[in-house]
Amino acid sequence: MENLKSWPHLAFIDAGTVASIIKAENPDFQPVVVLAGSPVTKDLQSGRVRLFVNVQNLVIEVPREG
Repeated sequence: MENLKSWPHLAFIDAGTVASIIKAENPDFQPVVVLAGSPVTKDLQSGRVRLFVNVQNLVIEVPREG
């Protein structure tokens, strides 16, 4: 998959806010909140954006499509 989107400016922000911003910019995208360190599949899916969060629900990695 080429040209995957990322949002470096949305790191270290509340996951709910980040999900809302991504959905507003890209209505077909599906943000998914995941606790950092949790197991996830390695497959890439267009439109999926995993938001890796800490226990304070802050996004701790740059959100990326895939």
